[in-house]
Amino acid sequence: HQAHLLHATDANQQLNLSIAMQWRDQPDLDTLLNALYDPSSPQYHQYVMPEQFDQQFAPTSNDVGQVVTYLSGYGLTITNISSNNLLVDVTGTVAQAQQAFGTQINTYQLGTHTFYANATAPVVPSPINTLIAAVNGLDNSTQAQPLYHLLTTHRRSHIFPGRTAQAATPAGYGPN
Repeated sequence: HQAHLLHATDANQQLNLSIAMQWRDQPDLDTLLNALYDPSSPQYHQYVMPEQFDQQFAPTSNDVGQVVTYLSGYGLTITNISSNNLLVDVTGTVAQAQQAFGTQINTYQLGTHTFYANATAPVVPSPINTLIAAVNGLDNSTQAQPLYHLLTTHRRSHIFPGRTAQAATPAGYGPN
């Protein structure tokens, strides 16, 4: 809301999107999670195997199929479906994403940072909307930064005494 609208994003720009699918049987999942961490529960620390967990709570192949059919209908290309059916990765143009998710994607500027973002929340029709938890990639307003940029050499020497700065550099990425 604080950024300045520059213009509509190029309709032919390619986007990489990740569609997060909704868990199945959320009330039972919540009950299980509470029981696993409640010392008074007989299920306390009685963890289930990933395959069993996925079988009970992950989206079904039918659910994923409905979402894939919907996305493909707008010309989006499916690039990957996670083994537990929780993520569907797609590529497509800004124009295809705008049509599929009922939103306008614009280019904005905030200070010296220029980025694209959807102007409104994404929308999909029923019954697909109950299967999708989130649509990621409609904006690039925040970029993950290497964590070592967050630590100055001076601070590294205090956090990791006796280690060189290179050896002390944490691995991974975090938000700005």
